[in-house]
Parts: sequence; C-alpha cells; structure tokens
Amino acid sequence: MKRCIFSFIVLVAAILAGVVALSACDNDDSKDNSAEGVKKAQELCECFKKSTAAEGMACAESLHEKYAEYEDDVDFEEAFWKELGNCNAEAPSWWTGGSPDNIEDLLANMREKYREVIRYSYLIDASLTQEYKHYPALANFSFDASDGAVTDLWNASYAAILHFNGVIANLYLLTETEFEGRIPEIRAEAMYYRAYVYYVLLNYFGEVPIITSEQMTETPRAPKQVVEERIISDCSTMASSGHSFVSCPVNNYEAMQLRARIIFSRGSYQQAHGELMNIIVNP
Repeated sequence: MKRCIFSFIVLVAAILAGVVALSACDNDDSKDNSAEGVKKAQELCECFKKSTAAEGMACAESLHEKYAEYEDDVDFEEAFWKELGNCNAEAPSWWTGGSPDNIEDLLANMREKYREVIRYSYLIDASLTQEYKHYPALANFSFDASDGAVTDLWNASYAAILHFNGVIANLYLLTETEFEGRIPEIRAEAMYYRAYVYYVLLNYFGEVPIITSEQMTETPRAPKQVVEERIISDCSTMASSGHSFVSCPVNNYEAMQLRARIIFSRGSYQQAHGELMNIIVNP
C-alpha cells in the first residue's frame, strides 16, 4: 500500500513538473521580440550607407543570417518595418528592387533620366536665346547659382548619374539568368548616358564633382581635364562595343561623336578629325 502511494506521489510530481516546463516554453514563445526588430532595422539602415551595392548587399545578407530565428515573428516584423521608416539614408536600388529584375523597366527608367537632363539643358538654351520664357532670369541674364534653372539641371544631372552608377554596379545580378547576354549592351548604354550627362555638366558648370557610387557624397569638384577623361573613358566603352544592339536607342557612332567633341575642344584637331572620319567611312 505504501509503495502504491509513493508511486502515485512520484507520478503527480512528474506531471506537475511537465506542466511547469510547458508553461515556461509557452512563455518563451510569446516573448515580445520587437527590440530585435528595431535593432535589425537600425543595422540595415547602416547597410544602406555603404559606398557600393556589393558591400551593401553583403551587409544585408549578414543581417538576414543574424536574425533568421525571428523570421516568422509578427512582433519582430512589425517593429522592423516601423523602425526602417525612420532610417535617415535613402534605400538604394538593390533594396528597393531597382536591381535588374525587369529589364524593360530598367531600360525605360534609365532612358527617362537621360531625357530629363536633355530637357532641362534645352530649356536653359532656349531661355538664353529668349525663344522660351520658362526661366525669365536667364532671358535677361539676371540669374545666379540659386536660380531654379541652375538647380533643376544640377539636381537632374546628378540624380541621373547616381542611377546610371547603380545600374552598372548591379549588372552582375544578371549573370546566370536569361538576360546575361544583354549585360554588355546595358553597360555600354548606361556609360554613354553617364558620359553625356557629364558633358552637359561640363558645358554649363565647368569643374564638377565626379561621383562613382550610388550615393551622393561630399566630393570636391574635379578639374576640367579629369571630367573630360571620364567622358572619353565611358564613350570608349560604348564605341568599342559595336552597333549591334538593335534595342538600344544610342549606338557606338554617337559615342564616337561625343568623344570627338571632347578631343576637339582640347585642341587635338587631327585626332578629332580621325574620329569623325571613322563614323563617315565605316557606317
């Protein structure tokens, strides 16, 4: 009888211990992980500030592994997205989806950035010749660096350059996809657009900063010759790519023509003549 009572007590104790253990587990599962979500958002915000897409993506991937255990936690996700909205850095293209997933959208966006710069430069030219009154201060030559015409062109130009830099930096994402064969075409087109925008900036502002990343940084103005070399380098990439890109609105001849302009402006008239003759003789 005593043995039976003892066995019953041991059984009850074991059951009670199990209930306590289950209760502890339940408490762990219901733990609020909002603080971890906030931490991940703050750390991802720092990833956005990396100077290259490759560094930013590597940083973000490390966070994905670091916080993998909270992947399905509602509190964590809610806190993460709420805190990310407070990030003081602009989300780069590799995070927002600007990386080349949809090729046609990417190309359309790139070409629109290019056309926007051309529109602003044409408006300025037309206003200076008094054919267009969109910028009255330009028509009567009373403008300064704070005038809307100047800031519009400057801002549009550097927004375009940052976009082209992002396209070029993210092209590696197309490797081992159905679009891999179009990488040379897209790179060449982006480089030509970037070269042309720097050419516009050079004509209107002279010495300007050269930005090589997707983020606008405090960069001193580069000497005119350095800007010219950047234009020539980007044009050479396009010029050497051939003109077989049937879907591309620009071709190697346009790059050769822009390169010839720069060479001509530097006083190398014979070399510029040779560049232009190549366009005529080798259609």
